[in-house]
Parts: sequence; C-alpha cells; structure tokens
Amino acid sequence: MTLNEVLAKYKDSPVGVSIVPMTRALENIEVYIPVLEAPSPETRKVTLKISKDKRGLSWAYFYTDRKEFSSAFPEGSKYVATPFKDAFNIIKSDSTFGGIFINRSPEMMYLIPKEVFDQVSETLDDKK
Repeated sequence: MTLNEVLAKYKDSPVGVSIVPMTRALENIEVYIPVLEAPSPETRKVTLKISKDKRGLSWAYFYTDRKEFSSAFPEGSKYVATPFKDAFNIIKSDSTFGGIFINRSPEMMYLIPKEVFDQVSETLDDKK
C-alpha cells in the first residue's frame, strides 16, 4: 500500500494497529527534516528543529514530500533529506526524543511515539 492509502485506511486506528503498515509505507520514502543550519562538510552534523512536550522530551519532524514541508514552513527553512530508516535510527538512538511527527496536514499527519520505536525497528529489520 502507498503511504496515502495507509494513512486513509488507518486514520482512526490506534498506533498499535497502524504502526506496522505505516512503517512499511515509510521505509522506502525519503523524508525532509527541518534543521537550524545546513550540515558542514567537515562534521556532517546538523541541529534539528524540534519541539518539547510537557515531559521535556524532544519531538522530531519528518515530512514525506516537499508539499508537506512547504506547508509547515511557508517562508522556507533549511532541511536535510534522507531515507526514513536512516532518520528513524538517528532519533531512536537518542533517549531525549519522545517521538516523531510525520507531516503537518491533518490527512497526512501521523505520530510515532517512542513507546513503539522497538516495533518500528523490528518491522524495518524484517526487510533485510
């Protein structure tokens, strides 16, 4: 199923039901991630634009296409584009993250809380 089909089918489903099909739909997609500044060639490190929840945990923002990214940042923003799996593994490895927001528009939005990160990893690893 395509990402749009998965989002439509599982729109009102709990994350526990939707996370495997959503992960499969995302695994081959390049995501656009807003950053504060572009990576330097020397370090290749970036600082992500994040938000914090009431628990103090950081949330990353991934956008699945330029339209979604542009709607979130109509004035423009620096970003990095990378495969979902690579971006997810970076976020998962940092315990300060509470999860990942996927997209901005209501019909394309999805949340991946850290409580299901292991399930996302298992689903991504099944494709090896």
